[in-house]
Amino acid sequence: MSAGEPLQAIKRLAAKMFDAFQFPGSKGVTNPFAKSAWLGGPKEGVSTTLRVAEAREYSAALGARLPTKIEMMLAHSLGPYVSGAKIDPGLRYAVTEGDKVKMFLPADGSCLKNRFDQTAQVQVLCLRTPKIPFDCSAVRWPRLAVALKTFSFSSLLFAN
Repeated sequence: MSAGEPLQAIKRLAAKMFDAFQFPGSKGVTNPFAKSAWLGGPKEGVSTTLRVAEAREYSAALGARLPTKIEMMLAHSLGPYVSGAKIDPGLRYAVTEGDKVKMFLPADGSCLKNRFDQTAQVQVLCLRTPKIPFDCSAVRWPRLAVALKTFSFSSLLFAN
């Protein structure tokens, strides 16, 4: 046995224990950000500080987009281990609401109302989601119409 093996075994055990207590165990609960990446700062999941006016262009340059207010609230409530985003509740973040960039306050889940200074500094976390290829030539439209009539959003939310 080498000198580092007991330490590695302890680290693996600690990681398994952490997973058991932190990650939801129910098969009905899924991580909505599992296939997404939070970009922006020096490493994944960490934000960078920019002016509000630059936030959208910065995220586009990374091949990503600004998160919506709902996505940021969800990422904050899930925590960094599940969502992958490290969100400090005491800072302001750039989010989109409709077609506008707004300042989001994670501490109370609100966006600043009215006008604000576009040169104000905010934290920018960009969200890169996988693109789903869609080939229109492969779709059989009558079957699609039947599928849409029988489709239920509740089946997505409560899938096992």
